[in-house]
Amino acid sequence: MLEKIRAELARLDAHDVGVEQDENFEPEAGTLVRVSMGGAYWHVPPMALLEMLNSMPDGAGSSAIKERIGRDESIVWHGPSPDGSRDPNP
Repeated sequence: MLEKIRAELARLDAHDVGVEQDENFEPEAGTLVRVSMGGAYWHVPPMALLEMLNSMPDGAGSSAIKERIGRDESIVWHGPSPDGSRDPNP
């Protein structure tokens, strides 16, 4: 599954997005994918991430992925982000 996700990231020109399997983060949810960009990261179910990436246009870039994860994913575990990078009034 990670190879398919990495292929989609390449298609999206999102070379600064890292992905790795993490089976220990939330064991009850099963194996998740840790998606990292800069100092921020999220944990997302692999199939949900692949479907999201598949639906995006070629060359969308990493900022579009970050926006989609924040806006569209209902099953996302958020990690820390750099100071000032999140809206303090969600």
